[in-house]
Amino acid sequence: MVTVKATACRSCGKQITPVAEPVIVCGRPFAIGPTVCTACADATETEKRTIELSRWQRMCPALYRHTEIGRLQDDLLHHGYDSRWMHEVLAWQYGSRGIVISGPTGVGKSRLMWLLLRRLLDEENRTAVFLNAVRFRTGVQAAGRDGTGMIWAKCI
Repeated sequence: MVTVKATACRSCGKQITPVAEPVIVCGRPFAIGPTVCTACADATETEKRTIELSRWQRMCPALYRHTEIGRLQDDLLHHGYDSRWMHEVLAWQYGSRGIVISGPTGVGKSRLMWLLLRRLLDEENRTAVFLNAVRFRTGVQAAGRDGTGMIWAKCI
């Protein structure tokens, strides 16, 4: 026989009605019960439903979500790099001219592109396609083989 103790909700501290039915695991009885009361569980579910992530937040790696442009700019200046290019990247507007960013490792190219992508996806409601090196190569090869290179280039 398993003795069931009353426990307190880990969120609000109210007493939780224990589960009376023990669960048998590997021949031993265990009393498994809730750790939060019904009201706290319902509140958590409601909160989860109301917090909807933007398209950018769903795509962006956690490492890049909290990039601060001011801190990035200070780091570049501290290492002797010109930081004016950052504003040109962030000011880029979608159109017939694309954007290519190149430079040494650690200057913030990826972080800046994620910030630009945030504006394009969430503020301007644009779409984006992510291609790693393998998918890019495969797409170029297939387009070259099929004679659809110009169409493929316009799609990316």
